[in-house]
Amino acid sequence: MSRINLCEADLNGADLSGANLTKSNLSNANLSAVNLSEANLSEADLDHTNLSEANLEGAEVTSEQLELVKKLEKATMPDGKTYVPPAETKPTGSSKGEKRKATATGLAAVLSRMKGKSD
Repeated sequence: MSRINLCEADLNGADLSGANLTKSNLSNANLSAVNLSEANLSEADLDHTNLSEANLEGAEVTSEQLELVKKLEKATMPDGKTYVPPAETKPTGSSKGEKRKATATGLAAVLSRMKGKSD
């Protein structure tokens, strides 16, 4: 079953356990709740694929492929663990609002010093 074109296919809930999907095109496909345990997804195109609640336990798939996936919520990953989305990180001290605030504070200090010199 390798090199199959399943682009934009809706396979919600299908059992593809142990399937050989090597080099298959699964881009934009709905594979939510699909059983892909022990499936071979080597070199498969997973760009914008919905894998929410899918079972990928023991599947042959790379982290690079999974980075292209559209949804992974509640999916069982190849290591058997449930997918946990990466924590959002907030930049520290680099937002435009903070720069403006720091600039306004600095300007106020300069003006205060200038006012003190003129008195």
